[in-house]
Amino acid sequence: MLFQRSRAEPYAHLWVENDPPTDAEKGHIASALAKLEAELESLRPGERLSNDASKPRAGRHVNKRIPKLTDSIRRHRGLLSSVRSIPCEIWQAIFCFAMTNITTVGHRYGVALHALCRVSRLWNKAATMERSLWTVLPRVDSRRRQDTITVNAVSMYLERSGTLPLEIAYSGDVCVKPPPLDSSQPTDQVYVYSIFAVLLKVSHRWRQADFDIRDVDLSSLAVRGLTPILETLVLSIRPAVPEEDTGEPTDALILENFYNAPALRHVTVSTSGFASQTVILMHLKWPQLETFSSNSPRDLYYSKAVRYGRTSLRSLELTVNGMVIDPRVSLRLCPAASIVLPHLTKLVLHFGPNVSMSELAMRLPCLSLPALEELVVTGNVLDKMLASTLTVPLGTRIQSLKRLTLDENLKISSIDAGLGPLLTLARGLEHLDIQASPTLISQLRCQMPMPSDSAPRLPFPLLRILTLRSSVRDLTPDSNAESDQWFIAQQSMMANSIAIMLIQRTVDVGIYAIGLPDTPQVELREINFIHCDEGGSKAWRTQMMILDDRLCGTFVSGVPRLASKVVERFRSGLAALFLYSSSSQKGFDRATRWEMDFFMGEMEDLDLNRLDCRRLATRGVLHMLRQVGRTTKLAGYKQSKYDFQRRAKDLCMKWKPFLLRDARLALFRWTYVAENHMRLQYFATEPTTEKAWETIFGPPIM
Repeated sequence: MLFQRSRAEPYAHLWVENDPPTDAEKGHIASALAKLEAELESLRPGERLSNDASKPRAGRHVNKRIPKLTDSIRRHRGLLSSVRSIPCEIWQAIFCFAMTNITTVGHRYGVALHALCRVSRLWNKAATMERSLWTVLPRVDSRRRQDTITVNAVSMYLERSGTLPLEIAYSGDVCVKPPPLDSSQPTDQVYVYSIFAVLLKVSHRWRQADFDIRDVDLSSLAVRGLTPILETLVLSIRPAVPEEDTGEPTDALILENFYNAPALRHVTVSTSGFASQTVILMHLKWPQLETFSSNSPRDLYYSKAVRYGRTSLRSLELTVNGMVIDPRVSLRLCPAASIVLPHLTKLVLHFGPNVSMSELAMRLPCLSLPALEELVVTGNVLDKMLASTLTVPLGTRIQSLKRLTLDENLKISSIDAGLGPLLTLARGLEHLDIQASPTLISQLRCQMPMPSDSAPRLPFPLLRILTLRSSVRDLTPDSNAESDQWFIAQQSMMANSIAIMLIQRTVDVGIYAIGLPDTPQVELREINFIHCDEGGSKAWRTQMMILDDRLCGTFVSGVPRLASKVVERFRSGLAALFLYSSSSQKGFDRATRWEMDFFMGEMEDLDLNRLDCRRLATRGVLHMLRQVGRTTKLAGYKQSKYDFQRRAKDLCMKWKPFLLRDARLALFRWTYVAENHMRLQYFATEPTTEKAWETIFGPPIM
């Protein structure tokens, strides 16, 4: 037959391999390609051969041999493609770059790596020979069923990685004793013991280690002095038996397994499920640590961190709950002399319910943090001295602070009463994440000029990103309110205050820069509105709608905005469509298909030519429409009108020009991030089409 390949072809092996052809094979392929093209030209005289040669002219009889010839020509051209000639080393560099930012959660790294190996023999060879790709071992969880596949996978990674440093992760219980040999069938303990023993055997290659184990298994980590290159340690400890608070002291559990790790720089210690009287303390070489994080409910690390890690610490995260001093671990209050942490750029403090502001005021003033750039404070604190207490260690060099985050659980009264000193001194603040309150909004607005100033001034002249968090307690109306008018009036006042502040910091920012040459004033580019509670979302949405009307309004041409009722109906219908497809195993019944078909038809018939359609993006209609377009359960019906996946994609493309038109006419553009998260961006200049489309659709769906 014409298209049956002969076994004598010198390049026959290339049909099943991805190896680049030799010079001699290239000659044979070119000769065969010329013959095929000449034959196709003879069958279709007067037509120019192209990559679309398989597409016949309308109404012309198609020779059955032409599609086969075209397919053979494309296959021969593929043999001469330059992609085949890319060296294996180039593919390895591409793979290393592609795998850089892939997370290890859920073994996504391993799934992506094995997907590369299955593409072709060439890719498999390139990935297998690149040892650095196999240094991230799959996470081992002994609480799940284990078998020989897991053991073989760990062994394969260790073999292919050679002698390079490793990243390991282990969760569950540790089997430190060999299982009985008389068992007829292997059990999970057999595999767990084998895996853990293999990991301990290569401890000299650990670069990053992540362990989530019980307190009784800490002694099994017999790696003291055996981790010479360990740089990052994440240790999560939980009790083997649930504990209850008895108030009676217990013996402290001292962990010294990683004390002699000379390269250890980053440590995270997490404890959960322990009683308040339980003490678990790690002995570390503090002078070499750069980052340290602990959620221990007792003051076990504060004094050691600030005393011995002062020259190296760059990031410190601690939980402060009562500032308990345990004499068995020899922790003392800071001395009267100031302790300088010259390189500390990030400080995170989690306050517990039993924190004592008096003891906190004795400790923090001992610190001097001249390089601090990020401060995060979380917890339920009622003391009005919080902000002023935090201001003391920052001293007169608080201008270095660029990012400030105050948790929504911090009481508004505490923020309003004590935030003044902190906000006044932080002139270089670029990112503020804080709970919204009327007092805060007023502090962010234009301030009266000082006698030495020639123009009004704005606090935080370098502020670029603002995150305002709200909760039920500040959005829910008073129970004594007589009607909803009071509630709407309160939300309207708050929204108007926010709108005035945003306009001052965006559109009118140039007014406040006049006469202040030494203080540059930048525009506020991004504002995030986050509702932090499950309840009270109606009040939050009301506030966002009022703010949207205040900032966006209507176009100069008088084009009316798409009605809110229509947008909400579309939104609820898409949500029901998506949720029903996610929960239903058998698909839609006939009545539901009819209802959804009518609903989608209503959206398709909507004429946006003379409507301002920005509310479709603001309320997340486009976000949900994209989710429907990605749901495979909504496709595959024989009748095209029930193929909701395709109809959703087509609807996005139909609306795209109108959405881009309206987005480009607006200085403020909303992005739907989640049900409780809205992002407002300010654009002084018109962005590119890609950037505008990204702001409309929001973040990509993973």
